[in-house]
Amino acid sequence: MIVSLTQGAATIVEPEDFSRLHVATVLLPEEVNAALRKTGIGTTSTDGRILLDIEALRSAAEAASASPQWSQGWSKMIDYAQTKQWVSPDGGGVWAHVEYLPKSAE
Repeated sequence: MIVSLTQGAATIVEPEDFSRLHVATVLLPEEVNAALRKTGIGTTSTDGRILLDIEALRSAAEAASASPQWSQGWSKMIDYAQTKQWVSPDGGGVWAHVEYLPKSAE
């Protein structure tokens, strides 16, 4: 699952790929937090990691999927993330890394 992030949108790409989760963007590192907050999908930590809002991510990803088994895959992905301590202590966020793409990828 990939969150494709622009200044004005967070679009879920490959919503049925539960084997990976990251944010892909052509934005500059200093622009990412503002875009995450504007779209409501998450925020960045002081060390540059991204904390995605689990409910916002689930809602966007589920809407982008056509698979009737999507909920099962989602649950397994989040359960796995919890075993790796990639879910925030309050259970409201999941940590993801960011892949910075060249501007030509727009």
